[in-house]
Amino acid sequence: MELLHRGAAPKGNLRLYCVFLAATGFVLDRAVFLVYVGRHGLDVQQVALCEAMFQLAIVMFEIPTGWVSDRFGRKTSLMVGTSLLAAYNMGMLLVQGFAGYMGMMALCAFAHTFLSGSDNSLLYELVEAARADAGGGTERNYLSYSSRAMAGQQIMLGVSALFGALLASYSWTMLYLLMVGVYAAEFAMLVVVKEPQAGRGAGGDPSRNRPGRVRPRTFATHWTTYAPAWVFAVFLAATAALDMTAMGYANSTQIIFAASGIALPMIGLFSGSSRLANAGAYLLAGWLTKRFGRKAVLVGTLAAQSAAFVLLPLAAGSPMTLLSVSVMALFLAEMLFIVVESVTQDYLVNATRARILSVISMVRSLMGVALYAVIGTTLKLWGVGVTLGVLAVMMLALTVAALAVAAQMRRMHE
Repeated sequence: MELLHRGAAPKGNLRLYCVFLAATGFVLDRAVFLVYVGRHGLDVQQVALCEAMFQLAIVMFEIPTGWVSDRFGRKTSLMVGTSLLAAYNMGMLLVQGFAGYMGMMALCAFAHTFLSGSDNSLLYELVEAARADAGGGTERNYLSYSSRAMAGQQIMLGVSALFGALLASYSWTMLYLLMVGVYAAEFAMLVVVKEPQAGRGAGGDPSRNRPGRVRPRTFATHWTTYAPAWVFAVFLAATAALDMTAMGYANSTQIIFAASGIALPMIGLFSGSSRLANAGAYLLAGWLTKRFGRKAVLVGTLAAQSAAFVLLPLAAGSPMTLLSVSVMALFLAEMLFIVVESVTQDYLVNATRARILSVISMVRSLMGVALYAVIGTTLKLWGVGVTLGVLAVMMLALTVAALAVAAQMRRMHE
């Protein structure tokens, strides 16, 4: 049996890394960043340009930083990204003016691209290393660990948003200095985590680590073990579009709810409830997969999410119904995300894993730019009902495409 380098204890190593992943959800300025830059002289248009800079930088840097992860290691990439986030938080206290904050948004995006792809890639490889040590069940183990880690992230997001809002009312300086300390602690955890040795990992199957080597009975390109590769590529595109449609709605709920006449306190209650629901979604996805199998959960969640989005325009006339259906729709979207993530990880080759995940993230960002334009335009011209109807039609079409492709994927592991 092939082991990790220097006899790393796979289970303990894996648990520590899951703690790190959960800790990355602790971001104090997430809910108050716009308030901060607004109080420091930026108008609404400049704030929007800062957000645009963030998305543009993500698109620019995703693939190059994915190559860094594949070339120099997931741990190295994560340590660089964490260090840059600490620098970003310190910089927020030092810069002034529109140009300064634009630069900070570019730096923040640059940092996140070092994390994007590398975080889940390292988790998958650590799970496979633990499986190689204990034997069996890679996909279920990965889904179990990833669902718990992401549930922890959502809980930390909710806690940090509340704490950040309270701390910001007292001292912005303390908020950003505390975040520097948080990233220092995360960096220390990464130092302790032992990365699987390059060319081994992957459950002792070297073919998953080197381009051009594939599993028996498959014919695949250098980036995936699934054959034919184009089917898997279409599956990734369809599910990325589904995820971005759901997240586009989630990120637009504030303006959609406000246009529906929903009071601000209720919007805040929705936000908190949705975060808690998301944490439960990850845990439920893991439990259902163990009980019914990943393929059944994938197909069932695809259908249920589509049905929930179809209900949204029907609920547009009733604020409370709209809030309730929205919580359900986004709950199902998070369930689908974690299951699709486990499918994606299982069919990627370690040597190009982070780059492919970076490409997926970049595609989501590009889709998001177009989607937000659609949402903003339809909401302005035709109102909430039409906007939700357009999203429902998009979700239905993408669901049919994803289900059709999933039916062709014969080697979907349970």
